[in-house]
Amino acid sequence: GAWGSTNPAPAAPLVQKSEVSHTSKAISFAHDWVAQRAHPIQASSLSYPNGVQVQLSELSSLVPTLSASNISQASRIRTGLDNGELLWRTLQTYRECDCDGNGFLSWNNGEVRNFLTLVFRQQGLAPPMENEMYELYRRFDVGRNSILDAGECIFVVDALLRAIASVEARPSPG
Repeated sequence: GAWGSTNPAPAAPLVQKSEVSHTSKAISFAHDWVAQRAHPIQASSLSYPNGVQVQLSELSSLVPTLSASNISQASRIRTGLDNGELLWRTLQTYRECDCDGNGFLSWNNGEVRNFLTLVFRQQGLAPPMENEMYELYRRFDVGRNSILDAGECIFVVDALLRAIASVEARPSPG
């Protein structure tokens, strides 16, 4: 009798259900955005659904090491962005990285860094330097709450990949 009446187990699913609802919405939004592939690969500026605006020329200058380390892969990245394959894989990686299922990744506990590193390594690319990750993370953390939801994580990867793809695509000076 006494064990059954004090067992906290029934309360746990209620908390998980609300977290699952938030997580489902965040994943669903990211899934829909990836499915739409909103920006043509040759766009010079991007507008993301969370209000973040990115100029690719400016972005490339913010991530010089990333761009230089992966320039030989720019054509493959353009193809993967164009056919959606890279962002579908990124969404799958996000799901793997959101181990606690709370619908977001945190900068402070290393989840965002681990996610970005894993995405790039899975694609056979050199990952961004931590300072490059932080620059993009700051731009996309519009709530200034040290977390990125599923959509924001996908947007960061999209922006980083487009920065690499745009380097080779731009004519060289002279």
